Order: sequence, then structure tokens, then C-alpha cells
Amino acid sequence: MARLPWWRGGVLEQNIARTAASVGEALVAGAIFTLPAFLMVEMNGRRLWQDLRSHYWEGTVILLAGGLAGIFLIVLRRRASQAMKLCARGRNQETRRGSSSAAWASVR
Repeated sequence: MARLPWWRGGVLEQNIARTAASVGEALVAGAIFTLPAFLMVEMNGRRLWQDLRSHYWEGTVILLAGGLAGIFLIVLRRRASQAMKLCARGRNQETRRGSSSAAWASVR
């Protein structure tokens, strides 16, 4: 992301901005792919939705529910990946400690 010289943001600020951009992109992509699908679906030889004007509130509720579900899943996925990184980091430190203690034992 671009940085202005007089405005210095920290790493946390950059992370928040990128997360917000990711969520916004996911919401827009959901709308772009979902609404045309509802317009193209046919059931029993008849289109499910004839136009968007008569199904405005249905579309709004569907997009809102899908967007919230996407946000929750992104948050859960990021937390899980952070937990996995912390666990892996902890295992690496334990193996280093174990190998260093074994090395010290051989020196004594």
C-alpha cells in the first residue's frame, strides 16, 4: 500500500486496512456473481427472478447474509492460521531447546 510521507502508519494499521479491503472485495464479488445467477436460474421452464426491481429486498437480504457469513469465515480462517503459526513457532523453540540441551549434555 502506498504511504504518504507525513502520515506514518504502523504494521497494525496496515493489517487493518488490508483486511478491510479484502472483506470489501469479497462482498462485491459475492454480489457480482450471485445476482446474475438468480436472474439466469430457471425452475420448471420459468425464470426464478424476472427482474431485480421486484426482488430488491430478497436480494438485499441474501447479499447481507452472504456477506456476513463471508466476514465471519474470513475472521475464523485468519485466527486459525495465526494459531497454527504460534503452535509451529512454539514447537520450533522446543526442538531448539531440546537440541541445545542435548548438545550441552554431550559437552559435559
